[in-house]
Amino acid sequence: MRVAVLVLSACAFAACASDPMLAARGAYSAGDYVAARAAIDELIADDGSNAHLWRAERSMVDLAQGQPKAAITGLRSARDAYDDAEGSDALGWLGSVLLDDRQMRYQGYDYEKILLRALLGAADLMQGGGDAIAYGLQVFEVQQRLMEAYADQSGQKPKLRYKQVAFGNYLRAIVQEGDPLQMEEARRNHQKVAELEPGFRFAKENVERATNGKHSAKGNGVVHVIALVGRGPYRVEKNEVATQVSLAIAQWIWARSRDRGILPNIAKVPIPGLAYHPDNPQQALVSVDGGTAVSTATVTDVEAAARNEFEVMRDAIVARAVLRRAFKIVVAEGAKAGIEAGGRRQKDRQATELASLAVDGLALLWTATEGADLRCWSLLPASFQVLRLELPVGAHTIAVQPARGGNVGGIAGTVDVDVRDGTNSYVLALLPVFGGTPTVMTSHPAAAAGSPTEPAPE
Repeated sequence: MRVAVLVLSACAFAACASDPMLAARGAYSAGDYVAARAAIDELIADDGSNAHLWRAERSMVDLAQGQPKAAITGLRSARDAYDDAEGSDALGWLGSVLLDDRQMRYQGYDYEKILLRALLGAADLMQGGGDAIAYGLQVFEVQQRLMEAYADQSGQKPKLRYKQVAFGNYLRAIVQEGDPLQMEEARRNHQKVAELEPGFRFAKENVERATNGKHSAKGNGVVHVIALVGRGPYRVEKNEVATQVSLAIAQWIWARSRDRGILPNIAKVPIPGLAYHPDNPQQALVSVDGGTAVSTATVTDVEAAARNEFEVMRDAIVARAVLRRAFKIVVAEGAKAGIEAGGRRQKDRQATELASLAVDGLALLWTATEGADLRCWSLLPASFQVLRLELPVGAHTIAVQPARGGNVGGIAGTVDVDVRDGTNSYVLALLPVFGGTPTVMTSHPAAAAGSPTEPAPE
């Protein structure tokens, strides 16, 4: 009876699987950044234990509103909290066993932790770029740490199969090119980008330029355009078939935690699967002073990074869900066994059958309340794309427009850039949807030459 009461209490606190970012993501996709930010602020206020995730989401809205300084503040806070959240939620773990992973403090996916540093670097360029090289290095360091830290039941390290993110090396390379003393480091990083992304359109010319050690022709400067294109993947609940591998992992953990015993037979379990935005723009078209538009090239595909992680960790994700379901089955069967034993002593068959039926009903309800954890950093871009423009010194209007399948969408976003002799300038553009107007900002606005972009008051 005590177990039945526990199960009923747990069910009372459970809720159906839902996406907490649904309203904010809808507003963001519609270009209503004020409403998106308000919805995320409400999540921060109501769900403080997961504020690091919501701050990361809000930082994308800050960038879309042309506020890189506010975005950096939020991303730094999220970065530190993401690191603190790793494996530190004992009470949440107990709740995840009783119910599901939504009870835990959000741990974050690996690609999110890596790309958080990439976004910090991109945003930092708008503030002068003083920390961009350090953030680019963090991209490499964090992905190495995550790939090495995890081992499965056989001692293997499946995360070593992750494809490494190239944007960190690209970020370091373009900043280093602006310093004649760091041209060799720039060459090494451009070469690394070429190795990680052999299909990157500008890889060969970047390596050749850095090898020759020439930043730009006399009287010219360079504008580096970084385009955050599309909306990244989000999570949906799917019933996943328990494979032989996932069951083997679960059985190994089950046997270790219970000394011995056979895992109950479980066929399907709910897990958070990946979903994508099919209407995303595919690239950005960039024109200078009304001239012919040139397309950006993808240096990091966020959708591919999320898919790569999901495929590598799929069996472990399913095994975790199997173990949770097995625990519930064992608790319910144990409760029934206790009831039947008591019924035999009291010789009350009818009461025993009724009590067993009640436990079966509670067990079904308990299982029905279980849902996949749909939390994720859903406002990440679908891809990091780039373009290098060598231009004459002076003021130039840079226009950026989303494109897909040979078609141009929305209205071009523009910014006036002050190009300086032998110097890098940076443009950051956000193009979350095909039909919207991109947000475009620069480190060196022509209207205020000589100073980095000053964001609107927070």
